Amino acid sequence: MTNFNNYFQIDGQEYVNVLLETDTLLFLDPNKIKKVKTKLFNKELAESKIMAYFLNVNRLYKEGKKNLAFSLIDCSKEINATRLGYSSGKPFGKGASADILDEVFSNIQTLGNLDDSLLRQPCLIPLFVENFGADRFSDLITNIICKELSEFTYNVCKKYGIQDKTKDFKLDGFYDIDEQQWKPITVRLPYDDEGNPIILVPKEMTVSQYDFTVNEYIGKVILVQKQMEHLDRKSPLIKTKWVKSRNEFVYSPPSKKLLREVEIRDKYPIKGGSKSYALEESVRQPHLLIQYIRFVENR
Repeated sequence: MTNFNNYFQIDGQEYVNVLLETDTLLFLDPNKIKKVKTKLFNKELAESKIMAYFLNVNRLYKEGKKNLAFSLIDCSKEINATRLGYSSGKPFGKGASADILDEVFSNIQTLGNLDDSLLRQPCLIPLFVENFGADRFSDLITNIICKELSEFTYNVCKKYGIQDKTKDFKLDGFYDIDEQQWKPITVRLPYDDEGNPIILVPKEMTVSQYDFTVNEYIGKVILVQKQMEHLDRKSPLIKTKWVKSRNEFVYSPPSKKLLREVEIRDKYPIKGGSKSYALEESVRQPHLLIQYIRFVENR
């Protein structure tokens, strides 16, 4: 398969050297933007736009202005030009639909004061919404900063002397940070043999999987807390053993495997139970989510 560098006969290092015939299994991670080193990409503006988008949509939901909020969440389509994410054969995808994003921001409202923590760490959001995983979240981030990514791509083309192999493309929209709305935009981009545009992404801001996962959050934080709760109240699920040398009973917490059965599978038999459970426990015990954020940040 042909990658970008081979196709244009250059040796660029600042970006993901994507394949042109299919997608590369990587995702945009807004938490990694600060690590981008190249001056060809305006990382400060990109970070500001992402934060502004989430804050603005969340504010509209809080204020009950759902119709206005829908104008912002109803413009997220997959931008295939990055050639990142899940695919088989030609790049394609579903993007993040308005219905899914509505569920995202509706769920955030149930977190109360925790929404500030979520918005400081946007990658936490897919923890709580079914059908909103890495691919769709990455699509949303791509939409928000498609102008900055397009400008980065053209800067790369100028640096390596292939700007004559670019042409104008109209994108459905980009997020205007000043007017806080989606707008159409025309950008100049390189293209493949079939005339399809190519948008490059700084390699430091991509990941093969996000740091935050719902299974890890449940296993390393929530269920640990649950084990302590069962021990404290001496629940029927704890294990009791008589230790003759100490002349006393010793209590052990129930296993995480058992707790997953009792706490999640029995209570949430439908698809997406883990995410519903994580959301419910985060609302009930907000310190758990803060604890998980610190755990990920410090490892």
